[in-house]
Amino acid sequence: MNAGADYIFIDVMTYDSSYATYAEDKTDLATVVDAVNNGDIYSTLVYKFYGTNWETELMNAYYIGSVLDPTWRA
Repeated sequence: MNAGADYIFIDVMTYDSSYATYAEDKTDLATVVDAVNNGDIYSTLVYKFYGTNWETELMNAYYIGSVLDPTWRA
């Protein structure tokens, strides 16, 4: 069974716990998640910390768009 995730985006605030889980299960994840197998794991900036930082959320959206389609231009 393949989970089919082509890309994984992790909020930088949860990086430590996410990386610990990834390091522990890397071999198993690589067999079922394409993003892990291909190394397509990216981090995004924290946009929720005592409230929503809308500018950071927009920067994350632009960054994710540029990763998903590098030929895209605003």
